[in-house]
Amino acid sequence: VVDASACARSVAATALGHATFDPQMRLGGVVANMIGGSKDGAHVRWIRDAVESASGVLRDCGTNEPAMFFGGLPRDKQCSIPERHLGLHMPDESEEATVEASRRFDRLVALMEENLDLDGILELGRTCSMPMPSLHGHSQIPMAIPTPISKAKTTQNRCRIGIADDAAFCFYYADNLHLLKQAGAELVPFSPLSSTHLPPNIDGLYFGGGYPELHAAELEKNESLRKDVLSFCNSGA
Repeated sequence: VVDASACARSVAATALGHATFDPQMRLGGVVANMIGGSKDGAHVRWIRDAVESASGVLRDCGTNEPAMFFGGLPRDKQCSIPERHLGLHMPDESEEATVEASRRFDRLVALMEENLDLDGILELGRTCSMPMPSLHGHSQIPMAIPTPISKAKTTQNRCRIGIADDAAFCFYYADNLHLLKQAGAELVPFSPLSSTHLPPNIDGLYFGGGYPELHAAELEKNESLRKDVLSFCNSGA
């Protein structure tokens, strides 16, 4: 997915750069975002022509087929997530924000159905194997699909990690949390805003990103938890 708000033909160059930077990465298709005009307008045509003209070099290493152009999503302020200093507004901050996020999602679904080749994207998704890397050139042996992280087996718990989880600290990649669990970590949530003490018997602390600056007064008032954090850090854990 390429931001096409300030470019046209160079969308193909950007896609080619990603494909050649990692020759083992499958790049089967291109979607242009922030298109000006309609799906049949000049902007989309220029990008489509550029991607298709690069078919000799812009290819899916899994199928050896040319990368497809699946269309472009137009600029639409109704889909834009409101921004603020140091981040975006979270969808669950309030009932109004939740309703607004649902409305944006519905609008985005409608735009995708109207402007993208969804059948082509689904068909690409069914090509679930790729050549395995070989020391003697390219191999056509299909590589097994990795087990989804959410379904992978976890090892026996080896440590307990306290994870800050509230409105002040809420930015986490789900994959990172799954990987920690797979490695044997037990994740124990606590709230820097409302928990009076850290969870017992923890081996580490994980503070993700978020908006602590918006909750500075409440965080400062939670003196007992702050003392626990300081004591834990000074313990050399």
